[in-house]
Amino acid sequence: MSNKFIFDSFIGNSTFVSLELGDIFITHRSRVANVIVGLEYVEQPDPSGIKRLQPIIDFIKDNLTDYPHPDLFEVINANLVSRLLYYSDLDLSSKLGSLSVTLDVASMEVFPFPFASTITCTPAGESNGLVLFKLEDILIPACDSVADVFVSLDYIDGFDVNGFKPLQPIADFVKDSLTDYPHPDLFEVINRNLTFGLFSNCDLELSSVLNSLSITLSVPQGRVPLPLTSTVTATSTRATQLSVLADNLVGFSAEQLAHPFYNNIDNNIDGNTLKRFW
Repeated sequence: MSNKFIFDSFIGNSTFVSLELGDIFITHRSRVANVIVGLEYVEQPDPSGIKRLQPIIDFIKDNLTDYPHPDLFEVINANLVSRLLYYSDLDLSSKLGSLSVTLDVASMEVFPFPFASTITCTPAGESNGLVLFKLEDILIPACDSVADVFVSLDYIDGFDVNGFKPLQPIADFVKDSLTDYPHPDLFEVINRNLTFGLFSNCDLELSSVLNSLSITLSVPQGRVPLPLTSTVTATSTRATQLSVLADNLVGFSAEQLAHPFYNNIDNNIDGNTLKRFW
């Protein structure tokens, strides 16, 4: 894909710039990623206050291409955001209210599902990590059906990069739990048990590092005479049933969960950004 630039102004004095870079090679992971960058300026600057984008693009490409370790993508992304925000030659920390970077990674044979990792940091030291991945056509024998599964991992604010969890064991838990589910329960019940089971699993230890865990089951028309979507969000104290909607709304739900500014509903980024590999 070619690079894309989106400029948008919001109510008040803030200005948001979105930058998309296609197919950036991450050498030590032997993978490519689409990179989505969000620059939220503290105040609406005059033209001289908007940072030139080419040096930012070059910094991102060089850091990802030359990254020296085969770390988790979430760790690579977190280190990229921190270095970019505080790189003295770019001086972004003096102008921005927040900086977010999303790595949108395609599935491959060795990692057979697409996922997106978003890191948001502020010059004040606040940080948030969000990971979203999708599993397609997961069999649920108990209900004689299949479902597409969207999993959203919202890491606690101020996370330690050592707290990021590998995605493959989480994906395996989801697939095994749905395949081996023993009762023909409602999909909403299956999803609730799956979400709580995953969140509280002592081997994965997600409850110690996540603010919330959301799972969406998108079920096509089958034994149930209409397509449906069930989303359950679990925290350490509660689970919230968010929606049981028609299947054509699942894309919107996924985009919301993957939004680079997950906790700021005033921001507005291209809704197709994170559906590229899906």
